Amino acid sequence: MRADYHAQVYFEGEIYPTSAHAYYAAKTIDPNIRRRIMKAPTLSEMYSVAKTLESPEGWDQRKCKLMEKI
Repeated sequence: MRADYHAQVYFEGEIYPTSAHAYYAAKTIDPNIRRRIMKAPTLSEMYSVAKTLESPEGWDQRKCKLMEKI
Protein backbone atom coordinates (compact mmCIF):
# COMPACT_ATOMS: atom_id res chain seq x y z
CA MET A 1 0.00 0.00 0.00
CA ARG A 2 1.23 3.48 -0.79
CA ALA A 3 1.97 5.67 2.23
CA ASP A 4 -0.43 8.31 0.91
CA TYR A 5 -3.30 5.88 0.25
CA HIS A 6 -6.32 7.00 2.26
CA ALA A 7 -6.81 4.07 4.62
CA GLN A 8 -7.12 4.62 8.32
CA VAL A 9 -4.14 3.48 10.38
CA TYR A 10 -4.30 2.78 14.10
CA PHE A 11 -1.00 3.76 15.68
CA GLU A 12 -0.12 4.37 19.33
CA GLY A 13 -3.72 4.80 20.41
CA GLU A 14 -4.76 7.14 17.59
CA ILE A 15 -6.37 6.72 14.18
CA TYR A 16 -4.54 8.47 11.34
CA PRO A 17 -6.02 9.01 7.87
CA THR A 18 -2.97 7.52 6.10
CA SER A 19 0.20 5.67 7.02
CA ALA A 20 2.12 8.81 5.99
CA HIS A 21 0.28 10.78 8.68
CA ALA A 22 1.20 8.13 11.29
CA TYR A 23 4.81 7.94 10.14
CA TYR A 24 5.43 11.67 10.40
CA ALA A 25 3.56 11.94 13.69
CA ALA A 26 5.95 9.32 15.07
CA LYS A 27 8.85 11.72 14.51
CA THR A 28 7.76 13.82 17.48
CA ILE A 29 6.59 13.28 21.03
CA ASP A 30 4.84 16.67 21.09
CA PRO A 31 1.11 15.85 21.34
CA ASN A 32 0.11 19.18 19.75
CA ILE A 33 2.24 18.55 16.66
CA ARG A 34 1.01 14.96 16.44
CA ARG A 35 -2.57 16.22 16.58
CA ARG A 36 -1.90 18.80 13.85
CA ILE A 37 -0.44 16.07 11.64
CA MET A 38 -3.32 13.69 12.39
CA LYS A 39 -5.98 16.34 11.71
CA ALA A 40 -4.41 17.72 8.51
CA PRO A 41 -7.18 17.28 5.93
CA THR A 42 -4.84 16.91 2.96
CA LEU A 43 -1.45 15.35 2.41
CA SER A 44 -0.11 18.72 1.34
CA GLU A 45 -1.12 20.28 4.65
CA MET A 46 0.26 17.31 6.58
CA TYR A 47 3.61 17.58 4.76
CA SER A 48 3.71 21.32 5.52
CA VAL A 49 3.61 20.52 9.22
CA ALA A 50 5.91 17.49 8.94
CA LYS A 51 8.67 19.31 7.08
CA THR A 52 9.18 21.58 10.10
CA LEU A 53 10.17 18.57 12.22
CA GLU A 54 13.77 17.65 12.84
CA SER A 55 14.54 13.97 12.82
CA PRO A 56 14.99 12.74 16.36
CA GLU A 57 18.22 11.11 17.45
CA GLY A 58 18.48 7.58 16.08
CA TRP A 59 15.68 8.13 13.54
CA ASP A 60 17.59 6.57 10.65
CA GLN A 61 18.05 3.38 12.66
CA ARG A 62 14.41 3.25 13.84
CA LYS A 63 12.41 4.34 10.84
CA CYS A 64 12.38 1.01 8.96
CA LYS A 65 11.05 -0.88 11.98
CA LEU A 66 8.51 1.87 12.46
CA MET A 67 7.32 1.57 8.85
CA GLU A 68 6.84 -2.17 9.37
CA LYS A 69 4.81 -1.49 12.52
CA ILE A 70 2.60 1.07 10.80
